[in-house]
Amino acid sequence: MSPNPSAIAEVCDRESTAWRALVLACVALVLLPPAVLGTGGPAGRWLGGYAGGVAWNLYQLVKIAILWVPVGFVFRVLGHDRMLRRIALIAGAAALVVALPLGALVPAAREAALLLYAIPGLAAGFVLGRRSRGDAAALPAEAAAAADEAGAPTRPRIAIAVRRAVAVALLASATAALWDFPLARGWLALGFALYLALLWCVPNAWLVAVPAALPVFSLAFWSGRFYFDEFDVLVLLTLAVALWRGTTGGRPPRATRWLLALLALSVAASGAIGLLPFAPLDENAFSSYWSRYNSLRIAKGFVEAIALAWIAGPLAAPQRFRALALGMTLGLAAVSLATVWEVWLFTGFSTATDYRVTATFASMHTGGGHIEAWLVAALPFAWALLLFERAPAVRIFGAVSFLLGMFAVLATVARSGIGAVVVLSLVLGLGLVPLMRGARGPRTRVAGAAAVALAGLAVLAAGIYGGDYLRARFARVAEDAQIRLAHAHKTLAMMDGGARAWLFGMGLGSFPRTHLVSNLDEQPGSYRFVRKGGRIHLSLNSGGTLYWAQAVSARPQTRYAVELDLRSEGRGERLEIALCEKILFNSHRCAWSGTRIDARIPGWQHREIVFDSGEVGSGHWWNRRPVQFSLYNPQRGTAIDIAGVRLRDAAGNDVLANGDFARGADRWFFKSGNHLPWHVKNLWLHTLFEQGILGLIALGALAAVAVTRLARAARHGEAPALTLLAATAALLALGFVESFLDAPRLALVLLLLLLAGAGAEAVSDGPARPRSPPRA
Repeated sequence: MSPNPSAIAEVCDRESTAWRALVLACVALVLLPPAVLGTGGPAGRWLGGYAGGVAWNLYQLVKIAILWVPVGFVFRVLGHDRMLRRIALIAGAAALVVALPLGALVPAAREAALLLYAIPGLAAGFVLGRRSRGDAAALPAEAAAAADEAGAPTRPRIAIAVRRAVAVALLASATAALWDFPLARGWLALGFALYLALLWCVPNAWLVAVPAALPVFSLAFWSGRFYFDEFDVLVLLTLAVALWRGTTGGRPPRATRWLLALLALSVAASGAIGLLPFAPLDENAFSSYWSRYNSLRIAKGFVEAIALAWIAGPLAAPQRFRALALGMTLGLAAVSLATVWEVWLFTGFSTATDYRVTATFASMHTGGGHIEAWLVAALPFAWALLLFERAPAVRIFGAVSFLLGMFAVLATVARSGIGAVVVLSLVLGLGLVPLMRGARGPRTRVAGAAAVALAGLAVLAAGIYGGDYLRARFARVAEDAQIRLAHAHKTLAMMDGGARAWLFGMGLGSFPRTHLVSNLDEQPGSYRFVRKGGRIHLSLNSGGTLYWAQAVSARPQTRYAVELDLRSEGRGERLEIALCEKILFNSHRCAWSGTRIDARIPGWQHREIVFDSGEVGSGHWWNRRPVQFSLYNPQRGTAIDIAGVRLRDAAGNDVLANGDFARGADRWFFKSGNHLPWHVKNLWLHTLFEQGILGLIALGALAAVAVTRLARAARHGEAPALTLLAATAALLALGFVESFLDAPRLALVLLLLLLAGAGAEAVSDGPARPRSPPRA
């Protein structure tokens, strides 16, 4: 007679009482005084005393527990959680009895006691693993074994097992990336844990979260990471949950699958060309765009777009489209508000300044039209909320976001962005005719959407007419066009790899590197890390306006001392040092200083430069401008080696992080005012240069199929198709003067739109049968 699974489960529940008590006890450790488990960290200074200690303990709990969740998850899925739980019970009881009482006296005991925070993480992993296996697997291991003997089908099929193995690998990769991240690991871990819980409960929530986070979830200003960053962790977690749950979309049409295969082949071939031969995995591997591993950074945008399109399914479907539209509008609103804040801080809304807005786009540290690319892609989705949503609050939010987005486009003073807005406005205007014809009942929603679009265009026209600097930029169109044409000719001249280069391209991510080693006149500055004799130093070359910078918290009217070691080739080079109020390019106020290397002294020279910050960093919390500490080599054709950088305030505290470059470029972020050496400045020429004729055919054919299918659907009164068409057309128009495929996040946006359009259902050319918008 086979055992009763319910009885076994009841016995196992009794045996787990001690485990539950241990988990609760470990969580309760956050209430201990700071002297037991630590000093309280920065929270102790901010909150003071016991409150600061509790906040620090809570941070430690989240930081440590989140790393053990995947361990508990995997052990539960494999059916070995009972063994791990017994080990944890013994180790936890020992730590509570021995290590915890000695924590205030012995540092080693304190470190051992901190491992108690791993136990709540294991428990959370066990719960997630049990939930993921379904009702039969929700029993303990013995109960599941009994169910097996009774004939219950508990073993997953091979396909499910492979899919979940990939999901676990993605989850492990995300955890490893988070563990290696240079700042805010605890808060990021908490946020990602909440996101995982949200996805588990609402699988399609990523259609809101990912587009909303894409333009604003960027910590590169402070972390220095731009190869694999926090947004990539978000995407990995999204894919991991979707794979585990099996929530993937349907197969696209056959023609789209062939085009997707051709694009994948092009990415793989050009990616291999750019990546090989492998460069050493040192401090330079993932810290500059000249590295061969830049090929992986560019390929990342293609891979993420294809993966997200696979799990999304048809984005024109009403429920999916509503979620996507809301996410895009949230991202648009966030970028627009950041633009308003930046313009107010640095220009006071003056229309006569040449200030270049970058908002949340750290990827613009080498120039590029990234902010306008996002704005023109997101504007149609805010407009679509006026058609789809019944709730007045959501429709008002869409209207306000659309108008703010129009102002943001104007604030970028980018002629290409304004031109792309004209394109999307024409598409939306032409699409209003079938929408009005197909609307059932009152047409107030369509009329309201048209009115908001006209108001946005009025804002744009007023800004162009009243903006002195913007009018001056339009007057230079012909002159700047000649510069772009010359740049295009030089780009084609750099394709020197013969037939292979023309067929497969020079390699993904190869343009900055190829430009650097070419003999062109407008070379950018460059940098590299050198490890010699156990010491790492930065070699800062000059060739343009390249600044090596770090965001700092500076106080006004404060004396700062810069300490560093320098050496050069003996020409008496001068290193400029600046403390400036800036985000990326234009500075508001600066405190400049510098030092000259003595050409008569060989080897390293120690310098200490004292300067006053003046008014830099002044203001209240709501109007204080960000401050950056920068190093700059102004002499062309020279190199300065820099090591051991410290910036000490009046109290002697070093306000820099990683000043010895022990972690490579972490916490540092370079920026260059000369944008042509970094970007091809044309989407199609960029594709030809890096992916060759094969990539150009694949991308062009995919774009043609997407635009054709979306146009047919829009002609039949499909509002989702009209929105996708307007966003796609605007990005493709912008692509004639910008090459934003070198920004992985924007490559993801463009490719996701193209795949959504190419995968849309074919619409016949018969009589229109409009299905949207719904009755007002």
